[in-house]
Amino acid sequence: MTWVAVATLTPDPGKGETLGRAGLELGDLYVSQVTVGSPEHRAGLLPGDRLLELDGEPIATWASFIEDLRADRGKQHVLRWRRGDEERSGSFALEHERGVTEYGQSYDRYVVGIRNWVPTRLDHAVPNPHPLSYALRESLNATSDVVQLTFFSVLRLMQGRLSIKSLGGPLTIFDVAGTAARAGALNYLTLMAFISINLGLINLFPVPLLDGGHLLFLLYEGVLRRPVSVRAREYAHIAGLLLLLAVMVLAFINDVERQWPDILDGLRSE
Repeated sequence: MTWVAVATLTPDPGKGETLGRAGLELGDLYVSQVTVGSPEHRAGLLPGDRLLELDGEPIATWASFIEDLRADRGKQHVLRWRRGDEERSGSFALEHERGVTEYGQSYDRYVVGIRNWVPTRLDHAVPNPHPLSYALRESLNATSDVVQLTFFSVLRLMQGRLSIKSLGGPLTIFDVAGTAARAGALNYLTLMAFISINLGLINLFPVPLLDGGHLLFLLYEGVLRRPVSVRAREYAHIAGLLLLLAVMVLAFINDVERQWPDILDGLRSE
């Protein structure tokens, strides 16, 4: 036999929100993680603290709290929070980070050193009345996003706005694939689809030795009504081969530079 208990909460009459008068409050303003050594940690924040005010203004939601912090990123903030039955306060400014990633991308950012509590319970799945059409539509949208990302990445490389250090080869693919596989089958399959679409699109670039180069020759023959000379094809193939070899060597060098600390650690352990 299953027993069901029902509790009725009757808030005391008065000012303020109903949840607050009933003794209930949202959980997103409770701190779940604090980065050790961060300005927030040095100010005294610990996991389990409940945020109350920022610069004298009540904090309504975690999203508004983060938005206010990032609006005045270099400002010294005064934060008040509750730990148990005791209220505390401290001052801090967001940590400023500046540097270059392993892929050659420069960054200039302010880092929030705390994370809030979020529920981990998964809601029940909602059945989709048209799963096949939905899957087809979503796959086309995802493919379109990858095509745009690849196109703009190549364009930024040609413009010099994206560093050549961002190029990766087989070692990078192996490392990223291992990380995705450890994160779950869905992440791994998503990565494999991304790589497949990426390589398929690059194969259509008008570079000799690639399918895009053959299509370019066919277009030339179709417009001028005469075949490309054998000598021109040979020179084009040599130029395309040198270009592909240069990209492969550059990608391999970038791979070795990224993995070099791990390689040295592996050699020392042996």
